[in-house]
Amino acid sequence: MVIEDTITTGGSAQQGNRRGSCGRWRGVGVLALVDREEGGRETLEGDGKTGRVAARASEIVPLIPGRV
Repeated sequence: MVIEDTITTGGSAQQGNRRGSCGRWRGVGVLALVDREEGGRETLEGDGKTGRVAARASEIVPLIPGRV
């Protein structure tokens, strides 16, 4: 698994999976703290990679004081 803090477009995770697959391991997916919900998880899943996230941005933003 590639581990990310956030997934936005999925580009960094794709790059990590590609670099890893050139070595001795094969990336099977991405584990991220936050999905920013900008299409990245769907992009990764379209590449056949599992996308697991701890939370989506839409779940977190309402918890921030002063945010609507």
